[in-house]
Amino acid sequence: MTQPLLENFSCPKCHSKTEFYLDVLATVYLDATGPSLAGDYFADGDFTCVCLSCDHEAKVFDFTTAAEVQS
Repeated sequence: MTQPLLENFSCPKCHSKTEFYLDVLATVYLDATGPSLAGDYFADGDFTCVCLSCDHEAKVFDFTTAAEVQS
């Protein structure tokens, strides 16, 4: 697992390099005000990624190269 960097992402359908939703693994602190990020976050190549330009959904690995995000 590694931290995702925008510069490593490109949509395989429309080739956008601008905005994505992706699943990450994170640790959060939870109290009465709600959750807040408590540390680093990581993405695995098998997690889901969605291109916000064309709504293409696939695995993170499909939006990157094997060297950039390992599963």
